[in-house]
Amino acid sequence: MMHTASFDTLVEHSLSALCDTGIAHLPQAFTSSFCNLLLQEAKERSYHTSHVGAQRTHNSAIRSDTISWLDTQESTPATQEYVQFLQQFSSSLKEQLFLPLSGWEGHFTHYAKGSAYHQHIDNPKGSNRRILTCILYLNPAWQPDHAGQLEALTPQGPLMVSPIMGTFVCFRSDAIPHKVHTCHQERHALTSWLLREQVV
Repeated sequence: MMHTASFDTLVEHSLSALCDTGIAHLPQAFTSSFCNLLLQEAKERSYHTSHVGAQRTHNSAIRSDTISWLDTQESTPATQEYVQFLQQFSSSLKEQLFLPLSGWEGHFTHYAKGSAYHQHIDNPKGSNRRILTCILYLNPAWQPDHAGQLEALTPQGPLMVSPIMGTFVCFRSDAIPHKVHTCHQERHALTSWLLREQVV
């Protein structure tokens, strides 16, 4: 089933950290063998330029990553399993935190050398349906001089996360400003959002 160290432990640690600080940082949450399958797919996919703001304009001065969107009919087993994980993770958090979660969206994210993403909030002032941001990093043998860290501004102060393979991060999309420091090495991740229920 899931190639996580332990799905129940991942959920338990995420619940505790989200309640305490609004962000969960879980190193080695997913196995290297599973992440390597995802990395292989990441390197084979087609990417397009990313956008910023409600107008969805491209501005490389703000963000210079490229993305490849996921869908519910992903063809490779590893990506299908990750989609299943997102669905089960969302269901668990919905049940235990009483969050109005329904659905998800996400993409593979690629940063070339020299790429970065300036500080931002994924859901400023409730402008979209994103409730929780989830990131799985896919970079083996990542070294400190490769830079490219996620810097999240938590109520307790800045949290620096190196994008090491298997590390999973989850945080409130409306409350945690964050940025990606300039990468000195090619960098891959899966970035996803757990979404608010749509009001009919």
